[in-house]
Amino acid sequence: MQQSKKVNVRYITFTAVMAALVFVFTFTFKIPLGTGYTHLGDMMIFLAAWLLGGKKAAPAAGLGACLADLALGYAAWMAPTFIIKFLAVAICCLIAEKAMHRSLLGYGVGAVAGGAFQIGAYTLAKVLMYDKTYALTTLPELAIQTAVGIAVAGVLVVILTKSGAGAKLQRMAGGAGKEARRPHIGSVGGWAGVAFTAEKLLEQMDEYEIEKTFLTGASFQDNDTVAKAFHKYPDKIVPFVWVNPLLDNVPEKLHHYVCDEGFMGIKMQPLFDSFVADDPVVYPVMDFAREHKIPVFIHCGHPPYSLPWSIALLAEQYPDVPVTMIHMGHGHGVYIDASIKMAKRYPNLYLEMSGMPMGCKIAEAYKTVGTDRIMFGIDSPFHHPSVEIQKVLTSGLTEKEQEDVFYNNAKKLLKL
Repeated sequence: MQQSKKVNVRYITFTAVMAALVFVFTFTFKIPLGTGYTHLGDMMIFLAAWLLGGKKAAPAAGLGACLADLALGYAAWMAPTFIIKFLAVAICCLIAEKAMHRSLLGYGVGAVAGGAFQIGAYTLAKVLMYDKTYALTTLPELAIQTAVGIAVAGVLVVILTKSGAGAKLQRMAGGAGKEARRPHIGSVGGWAGVAFTAEKLLEQMDEYEIEKTFLTGASFQDNDTVAKAFHKYPDKIVPFVWVNPLLDNVPEKLHHYVCDEGFMGIKMQPLFDSFVADDPVVYPVMDFAREHKIPVFIHCGHPPYSLPWSIALLAEQYPDVPVTMIHMGHGHGVYIDASIKMAKRYPNLYLEMSGMPMGCKIAEAYKTVGTDRIMFGIDSPFHHPSVEIQKVLTSGLTEKEQEDVFYNNAKKLLKL
């Protein structure tokens, strides 16, 4: 209930602030034009679409613009303006968020579509309220106003994206952003009997406002599936190569996926692939990670192979390689406790909390291991995002601390 109230207050606050900014840029930066005027409000409207998403930006655009009409003496335009601006942003965000997975290109395409709708809708309204001649006479000015608004908004989006300020503003508006650790795509048969596609993953990311995901395949033989997903959604997916040190040609495989395909990390699964984490067979993997300065993620929490003590011994031998214990002990209290204790002992050990059921241990790790060494994860399709998110929200951490777990720590580790 507390979190819901915070979200509602934030929703109302940012919608109101953006409505006010739309009003200011419409009211202040205006040029009278016949029975109406042209302005820079569209720049703020399409910027709002990218910053806030359709649910907040559409009402903010409609409200801010129609109040500007009222203040400037064009009360007759209030209703048409609210409807047109609302629908223009809704169209923009529908394309960007549903069809193109919140990519920058998606917002660009959406803004053009929403702008085209706005031009057509205003022209029709002018025909109905005045006459066809006036509507066609003012069409060029309307098109220029819309195009300039979209172009300036686009420049601002690029600047905000490159500076990192855009992501911070988006997280402020929508709550802590999230980066999901290691969902799997592909089919996992046998005992699991589950399958997951890149398209399903992107739908899940959109629904739960997950900005990026550290992605692996369903097995050490499934890295090409990850590569295809990465090349299709490069701004959403951070690819990790799953390597089996017993069966793979380690140098050749890692060179191909890291150096040729652009993968950003290594994942090992001692339980599935039947090796102990600190066995010498793993050393070539760690040597490569050290040379290329990339992190290693290791499944943690199941005997006899993937226990926290073995992973800690490996981390001890490679103190300059960041090693993340995936699941931080999983569902066993003794292994969870050991994961935290080992991470406290070795500063290059990090913790990822998917599948680990104790929210209080997330807070304990944050406060005792290090504020930058515990990370959010979902492990789809095995765990649902809503369950993993609730563990962080109910862990006892403050909103700022939750943002570290959800977002900042992963960004820092991967230098995103």
